[in-house]
Amino acid sequence: MQTTIISGYPLSQFYLFGSTAADNNLPANDDGSSPSIPISVPFPFFGSSYSSVYVNNNGDVTFDTPLSQFTSQAFPINGSHKIIAPFWTDIDTRKGGYLWYRTTTEHTVLQRGTNKIRSLFPELPNFSATWMMVVTWEDVAAYGCSSSGTLLCSQRNTFQLILITDGVHSFVVFNYNKITWTKSTQVGFNAGDGTTYYAVNGSMTDSMLNLTQMSNIDVPGQFVFRVDEREIANAEIDECQSSPCIHGSCIDQLNHYTCHCEPGYTGYNCQTDIDECSSSPCVYGTCLDLVNGYVCNCVPGYTGRLCEIDIDECQSSPCINGNCTNNINFYTCQCFAGFTGTNCEIDIDECASSPCVHGNCTDQVNGYVCECIPGYTGVICETDQKFGMRRNVKNKKVNNNGDVTFDAPLRQYNSQVFPINGSHKIIAPFWTDIDTRKGGYLWYRTTTDYTNLRRGTNEIHSLFPGILHFSATWMMVITWEDVAAFGCSASGYITCQQMLEFLIDNIYKVFGNQVFQQSVRIPMVTGYPLSQFYPFGATAGDISLPANDDDSTSSIPVSVHIPFFGSSYSSIAVNNNGYVTFDISLREWTARAFPINGSHRMIAPLWTDISTLKGGFLWYRTTTNLSILQRGTNEIRTVFPSFVTFSATWMMIVTWEEVAAYGCSLTCQQVGFNAGDGINYYAVNGSMTDSMLNLPQMSNIGVPGRFVFRLDEKEIAGE
Repeated sequence: MQTTIISGYPLSQFYLFGSTAADNNLPANDDGSSPSIPISVPFPFFGSSYSSVYVNNNGDVTFDTPLSQFTSQAFPINGSHKIIAPFWTDIDTRKGGYLWYRTTTEHTVLQRGTNKIRSLFPELPNFSATWMMVVTWEDVAAYGCSSSGTLLCSQRNTFQLILITDGVHSFVVFNYNKITWTKSTQVGFNAGDGTTYYAVNGSMTDSMLNLTQMSNIDVPGQFVFRVDEREIANAEIDECQSSPCIHGSCIDQLNHYTCHCEPGYTGYNCQTDIDECSSSPCVYGTCLDLVNGYVCNCVPGYTGRLCEIDIDECQSSPCINGNCTNNINFYTCQCFAGFTGTNCEIDIDECASSPCVHGNCTDQVNGYVCECIPGYTGVICETDQKFGMRRNVKNKKVNNNGDVTFDAPLRQYNSQVFPINGSHKIIAPFWTDIDTRKGGYLWYRTTTDYTNLRRGTNEIHSLFPGILHFSATWMMVITWEDVAAFGCSASGYITCQQMLEFLIDNIYKVFGNQVFQQSVRIPMVTGYPLSQFYPFGATAGDISLPANDDDSTSSIPVSVHIPFFGSSYSSIAVNNNGYVTFDISLREWTARAFPINGSHRMIAPLWTDISTLKGGFLWYRTTTNLSILQRGTNEIRTVFPSFVTFSATWMMIVTWEEVAAYGCSLTCQQVGFNAGDGINYYAVNGSMTDSMLNLPQMSNIGVPGRFVFRLDEKEIAGE
């Protein structure tokens, strides 16, 4: 087993070892031993005295006979095994490391040993060492280790054994600098009689990985024992004296201590606060870890101890004249015919368009009634009773809502995509819901004034050079001056209509019996070249969202968490209306200005009302393709030069190809990012205005039609 390196007893405080100390080196081997090493004075051990010792490769020394056994056993062991084992396990110095040893009677070394024993065993104030042995296992590897797997040859252990005696009393010191692997390791002493032994607590378990932090003298990584008598004696101290248990009570035991942790804490020293949020208990919210508990902070729209309950915003019946649909943190009303408004509280004024030609209009629910003045009749008071015929049947009707019609007026305020079947013969310079009660004027006249006819003739000649014989004999001039939209207000949100492709559509010039039609298009200004887009479509292996109006994909799992506005997300949904969302899918078609509170955690390249039923495709895919990741990595490093080590591990590519607008008109567009907390957001300059038509020429990196942002922090970076 391997672990993170935690240094114990400092190497600088080890007894000097290695070639500089004139140590002997046991050649690299698996289960070898040194020759018999004589002891110049008797070494008492468990009540007997010995005159020679063997150093064994596998982390122990023995008296009288060497030991090649590589599989350690739990003490006591019967037979000839008289063992001192600082770390008895299967060591292979062929895989790395060294085994150094020497005996010494050098005065300075003996004096150091003497001082150590006197300080720890005050009952022996006259002890004076006459012989010592220093054995060091330096950076040794485990048998069977490899360059990969659970036991790596790069994991090494360093520990030291010191034998000290005066011929009467004898002592053993274990020093542990680093222990990073173990294989059923036995630590302690065995007398060889099958009865008498001493084992360090935790021997033969993974607890031996903690030797660098254990001690029987309150010095991490060091143990000192007296071994001359029949029972091993510790230099026992109160290990609880230093209050090692940070959040718990300490229980002093022989050679070690144990901590009884307070609720909510764990670890050897009760140093770790248990993270009750690690299981992600909050279904729709963020988890705040407490001591021995947690609290869920629900996202808007959810409640309950685990934020598992969707609040029913329709419970209060907010839709006065309509049906309510509950959504996450908001509701929508489907109004009954004749009503409008957020809560269907407004009775639509069908008289607003002044439909009664010669009469007074009375508004009703989803309709109106005309009360004609004397001399007129008909549904809209259009029939002159005196002459028995409809007035202006063969003339044009000028309609308030930005169009003129032939034969019959048109009071329809909701524009439609041409062609339209039926009686609608329309010229529409700007057919939309106009309300001149809110402001503006509608002017019209017919004319045969020579100056006007001459100007009209010249314009036709310039536009249609093939009909130079044309000469205008009649003209009509209609002007909508400073007109306002129905539903507009001094503040708040209002839909802005502009034609998506045509500035002026279906302009008719009439002379004689001929009608000429011309479509004047806005010149197409391209932005970022399509050839430089990331590959998309069926050939790139993309998934296509079937043609729809406002649908989203289901949640798409993300192989790595995506940091966004300081939080991380593990799933993403792609919406038809020009945005992606995290954790939940949305189907909002009406763009709103950021910031938006609630569950709207969105990235919006062009949030507007898109309908692929009208044309176009929505493609998406996630990828870990190396070449795509490398391209993304290079681009981020270029735009953000401080991120020279950035390396992409996951990417998502979403492409809206040749998509059309719902109703083929353009609503307000929001471009940017929304954190969903009602505070944090980023909107591209000009969002919710016609400036979004200029996106192909806009940029935050000096490349027309291209924007790059960093999203992981609480503030968007990129400009």
